[in-house]
Amino acid sequence: MSKTSIATRLLPVAIVAAVLGASLLVRPVTINSNNAALCGYVGYGYGVQPAVDTVTPNTGPTSGGTVVTLTGCGFIGTTAVNFGATPATSFTVNSDTKITATSPAHAPGTVDVTVTTPGGTSPAQPGDQFTYSSGTTGPCATVSLSASPASPQRSGTQIVLTAVATGCANARYEFWARWTGTTTWVLLQAYSVNNQYHWNSNGAAPGTENFGVWAKDTSSSAAYDALDSIPYTVTSPCDSANITALPTSVIQASGTHVTITGIANNCVNPAPQFEFWARWSGSPTWVLLQGYSTKATYDWDSNGALPGTENFGVWVRDSGSPAAYDQLASTQVTVIPATCPTVTINAVPTTVVHGVGTHVTITANATGCNGAGPFYAFWMRVGTDPKWVLIRGYQTIATYDWNSTGAAAGTVYFGVWAKDGHSSNSYDAIASTPVTVT
Repeated sequence: MSKTSIATRLLPVAIVAAVLGASLLVRPVTINSNNAALCGYVGYGYGVQPAVDTVTPNTGPTSGGTVVTLTGCGFIGTTAVNFGATPATSFTVNSDTKITATSPAHAPGTVDVTVTTPGGTSPAQPGDQFTYSSGTTGPCATVSLSASPASPQRSGTQIVLTAVATGCANARYEFWARWTGTTTWVLLQAYSVNNQYHWNSNGAAPGTENFGVWAKDTSSSAAYDALDSIPYTVTSPCDSANITALPTSVIQASGTHVTITGIANNCVNPAPQFEFWARWSGSPTWVLLQGYSTKATYDWDSNGALPGTENFGVWVRDSGSPAAYDQLASTQVTVIPATCPTVTINAVPTTVVHGVGTHVTITANATGCNGAGPFYAFWMRVGTDPKWVLIRGYQTIATYDWNSTGAAAGTVYFGVWAKDGHSSNSYDAIASTPVTVT
């Protein structure tokens, strides 16, 4: 055989040796003492006996389903991945140094995870071990979240959120919140074995907060296995408000002053603030009477108020509250029409003789008047004449003296109008009586 042919035959062998030698210089995983002889010195790639350096995570439930990552070498051409003697549920060869596999169901205990290729099966060593947790039924099946003390509570209360997961032996918990008025969940406490979160509600505005928990087993590679959330209502720093009016009713145009008093109950801080409002009779709109201050009363002069019902309201807030109000309350004051509901009239004497000139005393008496007065106006109608004539306008004098001199024979009628001094009516009550002229 010629030297040329010999060189031709040796050249491919040299090239392969050079490539394999270079590959050893760039091995992307750490070679431990157990597989160094297999991967580090024998070769790299097809035909090399594989070795498993690590299994991550290295624990999981007996039901299987844990996705693990195997690192090592010689994985190209893998035909099987076994957890002990049980084949993996599935596996993917990501590269010569990485395999992703799903653990099968297995009895509790620790097994070696092995990889088989045309070059052989990886030898057992501590780094390839996977432990099936005894009593574990799989990833967390459910999780429930509770709060103590129970909702609702006033701002400033310390709230303890407690999560309980089922179906997993090694649960971890992550707590979240979505605050009132927002649409975004924020992280409160990252994953840990602590199943409680302590929330200080001090400063929280009145409203409903939403709390959530994520739970997953330590073997789970998911963002969460199960989740739950609950609403929690925070009440205002002042527990309640009341309002009183004294007196609760006034007479129209009497000028009576009404004292409106606001009451704040069980506020967090001293010196709560009060703001007073009114909705006048016949109006749908509330108007501000007195802005926020520590003054708990408002003085209302009812003079000029029309008959009906006036509505008064108070807004109450804690001195440290940022809210428009923590609590509110309202009450009513009745404006009673000024009136004289009844009046009587009589004449003495009731009969006089024509031409004699007898004086007749006409006397009125109004009863039930609730304001000033009463006031009387006297009228007269002669015989069959339908027209009444005013003989004296409104005065507080309840009598009228009639001189019958010149009166023709027949009947003369006397009438009275009566009204309260504050009444806006022409009259509140009327009455009449006859006097006979013979």
